[in-house]
Amino acid sequence: MICPFNTLEYASGLSNLGTSIPHHSGKFHLIKQAIPGSNQLFDGFGGIPYLWIENQEELRWISEDFRDLVSITLVTQPGFIPDAKLVDNQFLKYHFVFDPAEKRTELSSRARRKLEKCRSEAEFLILECPIGKMKIEGFYRLLQLKKKMLSPFENLPRSHFEFMAFSEAGIFFETRNQTGTGSMACGIIYKSWLQLMHTVTTDAGLTWNSSYFLMDEILNYCEKNQLKLSMGGLPRSHTPGLETFKDRWTNKLLPVFLTKIINQPQQYQLLSTKIPKGTAYFPAYRAEQKP
Repeated sequence: MICPFNTLEYASGLSNLGTSIPHHSGKFHLIKQAIPGSNQLFDGFGGIPYLWIENQEELRWISEDFRDLVSITLVTQPGFIPDAKLVDNQFLKYHFVFDPAEKRTELSSRARRKLEKCRSEAEFLILECPIGKMKIEGFYRLLQLKKKMLSPFENLPRSHFEFMAFSEAGIFFETRNQTGTGSMACGIIYKSWLQLMHTVTTDAGLTWNSSYFLMDEILNYCEKNQLKLSMGGLPRSHTPGLETFKDRWTNKLLPVFLTKIINQPQQYQLLSTKIPKGTAYFPAYRAEQKP
């Protein structure tokens, strides 16, 4: 079994970002993009939120077997450290992780009172019906408008949500009271990991702290099933509230690395001519289009 993020079906669900291309081993797919302003040149990346790499040998395959791509950008799973002797890489960010083998972050007495009130007035559901699961897309679209989430990595197509809704690896959670849905979350389970992909809270849910109830129950689920929960990292422009939220529901940080592969150095340099030297963004020639 390969990680769902590595499959053709998942990569194809990100059709707004590019075209899925397979590795001959069948263990992963990259997403191929045309390079703006070039003459039929392409680069690639490993999808979102990361590509699951089983071992260092797979990194060598990626480095050697996609020579038609000018460059490849690859984010690997939390805790995996690429071998610097094989590929150029750099630390990207920390991901917030809940490990059921370790003690939970203790909640304040105020937060515990909020949870008790939620439990007395609402219910937590693990959804089974794909139609019910797909409600999250509508709530996500409303969040997009509210937060002006317009980048290609945020303006995700319906097929992205459909993949998770119909995949055996996909899981969807909901909190609900007498007024309707308060919060929803969806994720992907692989091995001993649950990668949380999206969480949304309705305007009504904000009035009764539904996100507290949602996250506490997701942690209960992870403890019961001995799953590590990854809530991802922090975007460049994040609010203090987001960091507080992720910190509250996790108990460790794991490093995530960015692998940078340049297959065609001459073309890469030509494409990057107008970009100031020392630009940290990779690939440099896409710095102006960065999300």
